[in-house]
Amino acid sequence: MGITQSGGEQAFLNEAIEAHQNGATIFVVRIVVPWREDYGVSVAMPAVAGQIEAIEQVGWRLEFFGEFLQAKAHMSADRQGAYCLFRRRQ
Repeated sequence: MGITQSGGEQAFLNEAIEAHQNGATIFVVRIVVPWREDYGVSVAMPAVAGQIEAIEQVGWRLEFFGEFLQAKAHMSADRQGAYCLFRRRQ
């Protein structure tokens, strides 16, 4: 198991494929997206959904999703994202 930070969809997708091919049973990725003010309310997050879907298509199943905020200065959110734990599909 390893934690992969999203530096582009294809970068971590290649790692998800490699982990699956090597027999890993757990894959964790940190997906980061720019902060938007409307994320404080219910809103679709297509960038995150697309990345999760891409990983699931190569043999993983989303098991856990934890949100985080990333700030460069006190009391400001610059980016947000999610830690996603995937388990190998049976």
